Amino acid sequence: MIEAENAKVEAGGRTILEIGRLNLGPGLHGIIGPNGSGKTTLLRLLSSIMKGSGRVRVCGLPPAAARRITSYMPSHPQVDLLATALDVILAGLYGSTASRSNALQAARLLGVDDLLDRRFHTLSGGEKRLVCLARALARRPRMLLLDEPLSFLDLANTARVLGLLRGLSRSMPVLITSHELHYVSLMDTVTVLGEGRVLYHGPPSSLRREVLEEVYGLPLLEARVSGLRVFLPADIFSPEHT
Repeated sequence: MIEAENAKVEAGGRTILEIGRLNLGPGLHGIIGPNGSGKTTLLRLLSSIMKGSGRVRVCGLPPAAARRITSYMPSHPQVDLLATALDVILAGLYGSTASRSNALQAARLLGVDDLLDRRFHTLSGGEKRLVCLARALARRPRMLLLDEPLSFLDLANTARVLGLLRGLSRSMPVLITSHELHYVSLMDTVTVLGEGRVLYHGPPSSLRREVLEEVYGLPLLEARVSGLRVFLPADIFSPEHT
């Protein structure tokens, strides 16, 4: 449902993203890499916010033609200071066939229906995240592009959101960027970006620790928790720091 071949995005006279080939169907797909590696650029390319060269298709359509059936959630939304949480969610309906009832349903699903009358800028970081995710779901999309959807969430809401996204990913591609490497094993596929290029793409079980050490530039510890692989910065968890 997502295809990219020889895709390239340029800005300021330099290439900031270059993808030889990428094919993604339904599933939960993690996009990881350090700051400035091209994660957000990839989501913006697929959502047609940024233009690029090469072949890019979303559900068989060019990204601009697929905007009605996709939802993009930015990591830092620009919202009017007077806007309420409900205003933010309803704004996401623009250009879609979804209705106000879909927006209210999404708010209930994310547990933010009691925040709808609050000014968005007065909410906590986690509450803002949940409202923005409700806005993305309200469109009833066929693909979700979520930039750091787990940031600022407490443990209970992280579990709620991950469970929800894993359920949705059974029928659609759900792409999430993240800096939390301990969630890597929960993904169906992982794409590791470094300096705008794909350094690894495939199942998390085949991702080598050395690839992550190269892209992040620091040694990592690899542990297993309930059969899942977890990566942690080695220096922080060395004996002298614990």
